[in-house]
Amino acid sequence: MMAELRSPGFLEYFLVGEHWSRFTQPGWTGDLYGTAHEQARGIVWAYLAVGFLPWSLLLPWLLIGRRRAARQIAGGTRSERSPDTALLVAWALTPALLFSASRNILWTYVLPAAPALAILAGRWLARDTRQGVVHGLVATGLVLLTGGAAALLLSQGSVGAIRSASGVLLPLLSGGHKASEVSFLNALPYSASFYTAGKAHDVVKDEELDLWLRRDPKLGPLHEHEFLVTTEKSWRSLSGSRRSQLHVLFDADGYVLLVRAGPAG
Repeated sequence: MMAELRSPGFLEYFLVGEHWSRFTQPGWTGDLYGTAHEQARGIVWAYLAVGFLPWSLLLPWLLIGRRRAARQIAGGTRSERSPDTALLVAWALTPALLFSASRNILWTYVLPAAPALAILAGRWLARDTRQGVVHGLVATGLVLLTGGAAALLLSQGSVGAIRSASGVLLPLLSGGHKASEVSFLNALPYSASFYTAGKAHDVVKDEELDLWLRRDPKLGPLHEHEFLVTTEKSWRSLSGSRRSQLHVLFDADGYVLLVRAGPAG
């Protein structure tokens, strides 16, 4: 109630919008702090399988050609079955079952299932009598995980996949410039709002870029802004004529800081 008094509309937005409209309306447009992530219905199961890699691919190999081992892995004798197995199975499947009905989802929504899946997988491996095979499978999984994590980190460093605007904004702000002097091309990244305490909010649409380059007053206050920030991908996709009218001050973490090219630039 205190939040509602301080920010009228909070209860409707948070309770109805975030916890009902986001779930039931594909591409929900009421998000004040982000965007809806519309996906195909049921894709959450693919997220679950990908999120449990490499084990979602490696563990089924234990069933191939070993019927007797498969029966032991599947549960063994009744006395060997853990009393909390049903709870763990329900825990592991609930996030995917819940979000199968929604189209606004992120892959992170399946993460609550990870502890239960890990416990179930560990018990399954421990019951397998072929411990040599199990050890080889676990070693393979660890190698794949380590290699995949290393490749991901290297790719982020080389292609700017970190994608935070702080790399271009903070040096600019620390140099005495204000967030009000910066425009963003087409979209305002969340990191920009965070690192400028909400002061960065101006966006130049692609069709308005020529007005910004000419400092055309038709663009409104934006025409006076000195700096333009865009992603490296958007920068590369600009036409040659537009690129010739812009000068790159510097780039970092997938973003490019631009100014209008002067007579000498």
